[in-house]
Amino acid sequence: MKDTKKIKYNLIVGIVGQVVMLILGIVVPKLVLTNYGSEINGLLSSVTNIYAYIALVEAGISAASCQALYKAFADKDRGQINRVLSATNKYYHKTGFIYLALVIAFATLYGVIVKSGIPYHIIFLVVIFNGIGNVINYFFHGKYLILLKADGKNYVRTGVDVFTTSLKQISKIVLISLGYDVVFVQFAAMLVSLAQMIYIVCYINKKYSWIDLKAEPDYKSISQSKNVIVHQINYLVVSNTDTVLLTAFSTLKVVSVYSMYALLFNMVDKVLHVVRDALEFKIANYFHSNKERFLKFFRAYEVYYIAFSFAMYSIVDMFVLPFLSLYTADVTDINYVIAYLPLFFALVKLFNAARYPYDAMVYIAGHFKETQNYAIAESVINIVISLVLVSRFGIAGVLAGTIIASFIHANCLVLYVYKKKIVDSNVLSSYKSLFINFALFVSIDILGGFIKLSPASYFEIVLLCIPYAIVIVLLYLVINSLFEPASFRLVCDTVRSAVKKRMVRGKNEES
Repeated sequence: MKDTKKIKYNLIVGIVGQVVMLILGIVVPKLVLTNYGSEINGLLSSVTNIYAYIALVEAGISAASCQALYKAFADKDRGQINRVLSATNKYYHKTGFIYLALVIAFATLYGVIVKSGIPYHIIFLVVIFNGIGNVINYFFHGKYLILLKADGKNYVRTGVDVFTTSLKQISKIVLISLGYDVVFVQFAAMLVSLAQMIYIVCYINKKYSWIDLKAEPDYKSISQSKNVIVHQINYLVVSNTDTVLLTAFSTLKVVSVYSMYALLFNMVDKVLHVVRDALEFKIANYFHSNKERFLKFFRAYEVYYIAFSFAMYSIVDMFVLPFLSLYTADVTDINYVIAYLPLFFALVKLFNAARYPYDAMVYIAGHFKETQNYAIAESVINIVISLVLVSRFGIAGVLAGTIIASFIHANCLVLYVYKKKIVDSNVLSSYKSLFINFALFVSIDILGGFIKLSPASYFEIVLLCIPYAIVIVLLYLVINSLFEPASFRLVCDTVRSAVKKRMVRGKNEES
């Protein structure tokens, strides 16, 4: 399959899938809040975040293996692909039992540590059922998900994710509505999640029949996995330490408040992940095969990815409070509408989005060891500041720690990528783009403060959001295009070329 088709399928399947999961993802927490209360909702959110840390068992090998496979696919070397996968498979088998032991330990200890009125046996079973499905999938198809990403076929993985997640969420909606307890709901969701493993294994056996996991393993190709783990730990600190600290120093109800804001902003993250995963394999291909083409493609990607990210977060920043006012109107055990929180969450996400193109280049170039000190520094800064501020300022305190640490790390990455000539151009062009987009975000946030949105229904929110979203997205794209005419021309030429090829192909098929 041609790369352009892979990109198209990745984007279409990914975006449609995220819309479906967005709708279902909003419905389920609402049912949990109204049927079980904020404490159970906080428990589920906290458990999900802590499992992200347990996933560190896999993290290093996943990124290192994918980076090695990018080059192997660019070289069209099936032998090397098999050697990398063989080494990866052996690593998964060795660490699978460690993963299982961590799940059991977490389930046993969590109910003792957490401040909660929820019975111990319920916490234990919820934690177990959340984790066992992950363990089984880890053993059987973790390596295949890496293969699909490296080959630009994330649409396969996304399609299966959408199907299984939809079934899981629908089962939760039905069972909660019928009055089943949270333990049975989590057990049913675990059974549904196993469908993903079955399909992926069957797909690989059919489409990649040449894969040989018994090939001589190339351990050297994944030797940077230990360095990658440092970066993955840092990512998890940035993404999940807020919830962990709030669980330890506050209450599950406060965790529930945090989780509702995180839910809405993370939905934008998932859309952006679709864009990144759709294009990253192509950037990696150019990096390893055509440096001139890579530089042009990367600059256009950098400009429009950052512009689109900032636009999406501007929209959420404007509409999160009106939405939560409706969403939690009948929840009385804690206040969810806090005026300053959208801006705090938005700043965290903006700094992460601003650094992503440069993070991706470190990843593709394999500079894990050289940049691990930046990751360590970010984690330390984040934890220290958050620990100092969490007791007094709660959610705002942990977010402040994340914002400061993310800002420092983003700058370090930008400077490193240009200093080491991974991207051989002028660093000022990147800072110009970042300045433009931050200025736009601040301007929109200030103007939004003068606009009072008080929709009486979800339908009214949608009607209001559509014109605002169109204007905001166009504003970001137009202004960035004016400042980056070369990137604009490249995008136009690429689209024009794709349209011409499609028209020619259509005429040939007609004749």
